[in-house]
Amino acid sequence: MTKVAVDVVLNDGEDSTTFGDSFSSNDNVDVRNPMVSNPSLIGVNVEESYFNTFKSDSRIKTAQRADEFPIASTGTPPAFTSMTNKKIVVSTGAWDVAQPGSNFIPAQFYYDTDTIPSPPLAEQTARLYYALKNNSYHSVVTSNELGVTQFQNNPTLSVKEGYTLRLYPPSNYSVAEVKNITAPSSPATYNITTTSPTFSYYTLSGNDRNGAVSGNNVGVTVHVGDTINFNLSGVSGSHPFYLKTVQGTGIGNLVNTPTATGQGSVGNNTVSWTPNAVGTYYYQCSNHNGMNGTITVTSTAGGYVIDVSDRVSVNDGDQTDPTINIEVGDTIAFYNEQVFGAAHPLYIKTAPTTGTGDLVTTGIVVAQGGTGVSPYSMYTEWDTSTTQGGTATPPGTYYYQSSNSLSVGGQIIVHAAGSLSNEPIYVCTSAADPTGTQVSNSTPNISNVTNQGTITSQNYVTVTFGSGSTGTYYYQSSNNSSYGGTINVTKSDTNSVGVRTGANYLPDINDSYSGVDYSSQWTGKHVDIVTLEVGVNWVASNFHVSHPDFDSLTSPGTTRFIPQDWSGLSEPANNQVSNGTQILTSHGIGVLSAAGGTICGFAKHANLYQMSSTGSDSFADMYNALVTWHNAKSVNPTTGKKNPTIAIGEVQWGTWWNKAYKISDISSIQEYINSWTDVVTRPSGGWGQVGSDVTVFVDRGMIPRQIKDPDTNEYHWVIGVPQISEYSALNTAMNACNAAGIHMINASSNQGQTFVKNSDNKYNNERFIVESGAVEYDIGYGSGNSWQVTITKGTISSDTNVYPWSNYGIHGQDYGIDVAAGSNSEEWSVLDSYSCRGPGVDIVGMGASTYTSYPSTTFASGYKWGMFSGTSCATPTVVGKAACELEKYFIYNNEYPTPTQLKTILCQQTYFYGHRSDDTYQRKHILLSDSFIRSLTPYAGQANQKGTFNWSSIPTPQTGTFYDSHFYGSAGLCQLREGQSINGGITLVELAGTTRQKANLNVKGFDRSQTRGVRPKSGAVYPRPKIGRHNQLPFLK
Repeated sequence: MTKVAVDVVLNDGEDSTTFGDSFSSNDNVDVRNPMVSNPSLIGVNVEESYFNTFKSDSRIKTAQRADEFPIASTGTPPAFTSMTNKKIVVSTGAWDVAQPGSNFIPAQFYYDTDTIPSPPLAEQTARLYYALKNNSYHSVVTSNELGVTQFQNNPTLSVKEGYTLRLYPPSNYSVAEVKNITAPSSPATYNITTTSPTFSYYTLSGNDRNGAVSGNNVGVTVHVGDTINFNLSGVSGSHPFYLKTVQGTGIGNLVNTPTATGQGSVGNNTVSWTPNAVGTYYYQCSNHNGMNGTITVTSTAGGYVIDVSDRVSVNDGDQTDPTINIEVGDTIAFYNEQVFGAAHPLYIKTAPTTGTGDLVTTGIVVAQGGTGVSPYSMYTEWDTSTTQGGTATPPGTYYYQSSNSLSVGGQIIVHAAGSLSNEPIYVCTSAADPTGTQVSNSTPNISNVTNQGTITSQNYVTVTFGSGSTGTYYYQSSNNSSYGGTINVTKSDTNSVGVRTGANYLPDINDSYSGVDYSSQWTGKHVDIVTLEVGVNWVASNFHVSHPDFDSLTSPGTTRFIPQDWSGLSEPANNQVSNGTQILTSHGIGVLSAAGGTICGFAKHANLYQMSSTGSDSFADMYNALVTWHNAKSVNPTTGKKNPTIAIGEVQWGTWWNKAYKISDISSIQEYINSWTDVVTRPSGGWGQVGSDVTVFVDRGMIPRQIKDPDTNEYHWVIGVPQISEYSALNTAMNACNAAGIHMINASSNQGQTFVKNSDNKYNNERFIVESGAVEYDIGYGSGNSWQVTITKGTISSDTNVYPWSNYGIHGQDYGIDVAAGSNSEEWSVLDSYSCRGPGVDIVGMGASTYTSYPSTTFASGYKWGMFSGTSCATPTVVGKAACELEKYFIYNNEYPTPTQLKTILCQQTYFYGHRSDDTYQRKHILLSDSFIRSLTPYAGQANQKGTFNWSSIPTPQTGTFYDSHFYGSAGLCQLREGQSINGGITLVELAGTTRQKANLNVKGFDRSQTRGVRPKSGAVYPRPKIGRHNQLPFLK
């Protein structure tokens, strides 16, 4: 018989020596290792046939055979690859182009690993923009970071250790939004019949500037220059009728601007007046005080209705022809958002004259004669400085003036430079002595101090409050004690990283994280990563040769991007060695950077490739070329195996949105259960109307949308569906890739649609019925494939079966890994609003605001870097981790995993930090749940609120362009409208059945799931003993 090694854990109170001695006469058990240092552990050898009997011993807690898992000779884990002193950034405001771009890294290293702790400081830039108003520093925008609301005088600033505070004086760029033009009125004559039925009132009947006049002692409104005739009808001699400047009896205080005719009339005579001055006047019986009413005389002048922000005016609202105050060197810009025609072209002049004479000649004026024929058609701008080459503008009074009317226009007063802005601002420790106690770079725990005493917005004050800087500081004018406020600096014990630093709800604390070190043994070595791209926006053919993000760590100065002549492809872009004119696209650079960038990606040792669909080379051709190339690979002499291949599917087709149907026209939802069967029918009260419950659609992943009818411009609740078609040739080529062992990881697209896997029962077995006579909206993609929504409509002539699920292209295959885009936010861990989603998604990567070498901004040393976005970005963040898992698996198993095994490793883990799935723990590692999002009240369907729609009682479909404030900011939530961008413009909040699993990489080198949940922080079980395993990663097999 054969004995097997067994590792035994005894119950509490049992002793390993006593336990081993009890088997001294039992030939089936030999004590192998009594482990006397730990009396609850013992190693024994047990006859295989006796094992079940042995482990049933009541003294045994667990008994595990050492051969429970196969043991392979493991390779040597590679040395650690490290990055030191990097700065994580999630916004362009957090980087510094004066530094090399290689100093910055994306937040995926923080979110998606277990090695970087939370930031020790609240590291972000907080800004106070102020005007000089009400003898104070007057906040002009809200700053949630500082606890400041708009239009506060000398607000108290709440600052955390780590903040960089910026104080921005008033800008030298003033704006005047012209909202409307009121035209001067022509004089008019108004006749009002006047009677005196009692001793208490006059009764009037007629018209005035406001329309009909009718009633007892009612008021009358006219303009200067109008004539008003009070035509008396049978007025008693006891009630003489007068027009007066002061209400009261007698014959004094008669109007004199000018005098009226017929004063004191009775009977059937007329009292007539043509006023020439604005004011409030009265008609009055000279004998009875109660018989009177008001006459309001208003100006005839029209004017430009303007909301101006200048050196003096902030938040003063709309005014007619306001005086604008600027300083020498400032710029004033007149613009319009609303349409009000071309009757009064606006000119900037030296005198208030009509025509086009007397134009200013100093400074530089752009677009004289601006009109409001369309939004932003008026953009008349005057730069009073000499920076653009104009002559100096002296202080004085100038004019903005209609060329057609003297009554339309106002003054621009140009003051001497500094005369309106001379309130130098200091950050100091004593408000009584701002210059003597101003902080500096030598102040303990303070750094980065610049521009103390500034009065110009270009040279804003900067102060960084470091660790240990808690306390009270001040911002103060050195010229006027009334200008100043308090700065309270406090510690921040919990600091998150993300894009939502200014949010009202669940804000991130930091948009950057300095001094970050990252090390990992797993860098995707010997893995080939190929991105399959749409061939547009080519970069220079030598871009990859020297860029630091593609530099080899083992052979510096050598690029890891490898040009190829792809067999079977004919276009220059796919014959990169023999042709070499088109190799990498800007999009492809972003993809390869996020996956395998030396700086920005996880797979820092992977080999990088691109092939492109352009000209006659289709995506089906590319996948076919890929499998040919993969099968022809040589064995890598280092590993003794062919390098594994990861294909990144970076394409979306215009098939996600094809038709839409009003929910009110849907009669039922059906499933195929031996035959098509109604599973939900329209309730008797209907659905799709205001207040109705549409959760039956939402729970099935069919998220209602608001469509803007192209004829009525009204919105209706609809269900939108994709085009029912498949790309057969591509599917065949991808099947061949899977059979060859190629790992296919695909972007789920940016069109805000939901989808399921092709194998999902819903895919072919769910539909809804639209009744005859219903409207059918056809959704197009614009002329020339502009990716702008077009909507036309027709009517269906019979009941129609509509299938809501179809996958055209690279998505939906069980062997593929389909990736959605997650938000770069630690606190509001959700999907990016544009990301396609649903049960078809396998995993979530990092989307918008991911730092890469996407070539958008030039940094020091001349190389370009930038933020990348979309599922195009999320997918390679998953790919980089997949490449590391391939390397790790090979080291421990001496073979590479199959596509199915890799998918299991990536997508079917327990949540990265323990097993909690609630919404209050480790949000950076998992997505928030739909139930949490829906718990937020009120819902986003109500004005200025947050969360999502209350699908159990839907609001009124919006009319006009709908911009609703929700957690993603201002955007048209769940909208379909003409002109909307299909690539990123169709948004929603719900997960709609999407996995909550983000891609993570365990870089520490052990399986955290072995700790069985969150590690306790107190008690005898902390720290837990390390649990040994005979195979480092048995679950991988």
